Amino acid sequence: MKWKFKFIKGQEVEVTSTNKKEEGLEDSFFAAKIISISNQKKKKNKFCVEYKTLLDETDETKPLREYLPYKCLRPVPPPPKETSPPCPYELNEEVDAFCNDGWWKGVITKIPNVDSSKYSVFFKHHDEEMEFECSDLRNHLDWIDVKWVSSKNKETAVLEQYDGSFLIPIPTGCSAYDSDMDISETPPSEMMNLPSSSSLNKTRLPSHSVS
Repeated sequence: MKWKFKFIKGQEVEVTSTNKKEEGLEDSFFAAKIISISNQKKKKNKFCVEYKTLLDETDETKPLREYLPYKCLRPVPPPPKETSPPCPYELNEEVDAFCNDGWWKGVITKIPNVDSSKYSVFFKHHDEEMEFECSDLRNHLDWIDVKWVSSKNKETAVLEQYDGSFLIPIPTGCSAYDSDMDISETPPSEMMNLPSSSSLNKTRLPSHSVS
């Protein structure tokens, strides 16, 4: 199979739910790092990733690792332009909200006013509305045909380099298919305090952990 975009070992990526059938993971994105890449032609799940914010259920002192196919990975989305307003989100706009250690796609249903500084976001797959500060939101972008496409159908050309090559960060001395790179554990981030009734709070990634 010829890949349109080449991921390399050591690269920061996001694991998408696009091709996962597990209920509750629709439209979610979790930060991870590629630990190794198999060069076995018949192996479907070639990419071993380590999550930055998720822990292994069998040993919660270690970050979760799992093998994934190419289609479940995407680069880290580009940061907003410096000229963008600090909180540019509008009513009915698609955004990603940071919740339960990952990003979840939703729609803005309420914008800040004199009574509240928070945005309300509705999550279709969970039939749930939650409030977020602007700092916990980002523009929703889809990775389609090696291009970032916004919810407003405006394409953003893929950059080969952005402040130190954000799409292709090549670690010193590492090649795309080197499999014995040493890395240190990424400390897990603190879980957000969500309401106990929140279905997002109960969502867990399927366990395909790597010892």
